[in-house]
Amino acid sequence: MLEQKTPLFVDVLIMSEVINTMARLEFNVRFKTKYGANGFKQFRNSSDFTTVAHNITAQCRKIVKYSSCIDHLFSKWDIRQLLTDFAGGGEDFNDQLIVQTCKEHALLLLTDDGDMTRGGLRVITANPKLLRACPS
Repeated sequence: MLEQKTPLFVDVLIMSEVINTMARLEFNVRFKTKYGANGFKQFRNSSDFTTVAHNITAQCRKIVKYSSCIDHLFSKWDIRQLLTDFAGGGEDFNDQLIVQTCKEHALLLLTDDGDMTRGGLRVITANPKLLRACPS
């Protein structure tokens, strides 16, 4: 995509998901034994987290370097309907907002999140579940 000079976009929800996922992965792989299964907040307040946070920040700076930041239009969306859909079960609220952002800006979604099978988005992925479920 970079070689083809494809415009890339990122919003606050995507950045938040990336940061939180990377932090949780580091915790689960390297620090769960030290802090316990429920010790993520303790880990986040430790000196161990500082190194992890610096590494995550470096990765996020690369995302920002190659992307344009966009805003979502939360104030214009039908939040009542999104909440109704969420209350029906099976929906992740952040995923719903990401879908709305992509639709509003007519964007494809680059993701590996296997939950992104609903919403009618075109996705770019290597996740077999998404490849089967989403239109190309």
